[in-house]
Amino acid sequence: MNIREISFRGLRWSIIEKAFLTIAGFVQLLVVVRYVEKEELGLMAMVYTILSFGGVFSDLGLGNSIIHKQESGHDKLSSLFWSYILIGCLLTVIFATTAPLFAYFFNEGELKSIVIIASFTFLINGFVQLYQAILYKEMKFRILSKIQITVTAISFIVVVSFAMLGFGVYALVTGLLARTVTNAVCLIIIGRKHFTPGLHFSILEVREHLRFGLFQTGERIINTLNTQFDTLIIGKFLGAETLGVYDVLKRLLSRPMQLINSIVTKVSLPVLARTQEDSKKLGSLYIRQILYLCSINFPIYVFIALSSRTFIPYLLTENWLNPGNNFLFILFCLYYMIYTVQNPIGTLIIAKGQVHRSFYYNLVVLFFFPLLLTWGATKGIIVVLNCMIVFHGIMIIVAHEVLLKRAAFVPLADFTYAMLLPLVLSILAFGTGKCISCLLPVNMLFETIFTLFLGVASYFVISWKWNKAFIEELLNLYSFKLN
Repeated sequence: MNIREISFRGLRWSIIEKAFLTIAGFVQLLVVVRYVEKEELGLMAMVYTILSFGGVFSDLGLGNSIIHKQESGHDKLSSLFWSYILIGCLLTVIFATTAPLFAYFFNEGELKSIVIIASFTFLINGFVQLYQAILYKEMKFRILSKIQITVTAISFIVVVSFAMLGFGVYALVTGLLARTVTNAVCLIIIGRKHFTPGLHFSILEVREHLRFGLFQTGERIINTLNTQFDTLIIGKFLGAETLGVYDVLKRLLSRPMQLINSIVTKVSLPVLARTQEDSKKLGSLYIRQILYLCSINFPIYVFIALSSRTFIPYLLTENWLNPGNNFLFILFCLYYMIYTVQNPIGTLIIAKGQVHRSFYYNLVVLFFFPLLLTWGATKGIIVVLNCMIVFHGIMIIVAHEVLLKRAAFVPLADFTYAMLLPLVLSILAFGTGKCISCLLPVNMLFETIFTLFLGVASYFVISWKWNKAFIEELLNLYSFKLN
């Protein structure tokens, strides 16, 4: 089997894995909100944020270095194996001993015991991270995807069962530990068929891999701060209950964008990389990618926003339906429409090999974004989300000027058109569907169903006229699948 066939098989399993994880996570969230209090959900959001910073240091770029250098020497791999365990031990000790500080920062006493329990995930992961890197290096995508599906299924069963039994936040903590232990067991069983570590350690053998990963680790630290700062600020200034509401809506509404963007960008990265020397063709492919992403995501989020008063009680129960949550729901839809455009920028930068530009760009974001969020938090959660929308909207234009234009031929007019066309068509189609549905003598659920059918039909009709390239691409994909 050649590399191309392996890559396509890997892509297929990645899509299956991503779809399963998205659906399982979505269903788990719907169950959890019915049995776990909002304040406890906020506590767990704090824990996930705290652990995400430890996750940056748990690898130090060693995994990618192993893949990049195609490392296979037994002694070097043994040194890396013991390095991972050492890092895991250190992180567990650091986070367990600093748990009281996190509890003090968020003013949540219960957070201390939860962080101490969760910190042991670093120690457990330390025993298996090398095996995971080796499996990636050897392109065992099918095995890795099957492991993730198994791990997610077991974690889902544990979380849902414990939540229904009334364990509250500890249902989520137990699920996290179950996920970590299951992942470790699977990777050890399979990984030892590919490598068995020896009693050998040399810091000199590890140093060359550390040098490779330091720059990447620096960028991961900045990215983690940028993506998690909203949780830190909201948890600190607005409390666990507000954070719980924010985090649930964030996780719920991010799933369509994450699923679609991850699949499209995974396919487009090698395509863009192959055309990196032709700036005009590269720019054309990138604009087409943005057009297709917006043409899929925008109608989804416009429909969800228009139907917020139906989605909230049916998905999250009546207790979540109030004007504040309804407005947050709509704002999140707008935010993820903007993020649909911002998210793939990194794909073009990586394909062009200009990662250093992305690093400095994120460094600038890190300086301004926390200041804006801190100010917004003094005004309330609605202002925080509005600040995020405005900031990321502005940063799309900034990214075009400092990143996209230097990487490929991406005219601002074409870039803007690729965003505005699907937006206008989505509003026209689903706005019309909503207006017609409101005139029908049906309840809110059937009104939403009619809006969906009328909106989808209208969207395809007007897209055939004004966005024909997208419709033809969908038809080509469908015919390819049939063949």
